Amino acid sequence: MEQTILKKSTGDKCIREADDLDSYFAKREADQPELKTLHEESAEDRALGIELARARINANMSQRDLTAKTGISQSAICNIELGCGNPSLKTLKRLAAGLGLKVKITFEKTVDVP
Repeated sequence: MEQTILKKSTGDKCIREADDLDSYFAKREADQPELKTLHEESAEDRALGIELARARINANMSQRDLTAKTGISQSAICNIELGCGNPSLKTLKRLAAGLGLKVKITFEKTVDVP
């Protein structure tokens, strides 16, 4: 599993490093079982957050670095990376530009479930 760095707001403090994202969410779900349902319902939001975190880490940037480049608050970036945010397309474009990337959106056919 790919190791990633997360910053999670806890008041004014942040957790500087977490294990990989899967174990991070597993730990939170163990502490708060109701989060498992929420996490399952928000899998697509988390996928977006994971992609943002991966792109940021690949660019060797901290959330604070990305904030400085984009003007988007570190707490907003943190929330998006954790799947708790609902960023606009404009925000995603600003984040991508700050990372030297562009946003690409695709629509895929869903598989019908019986």
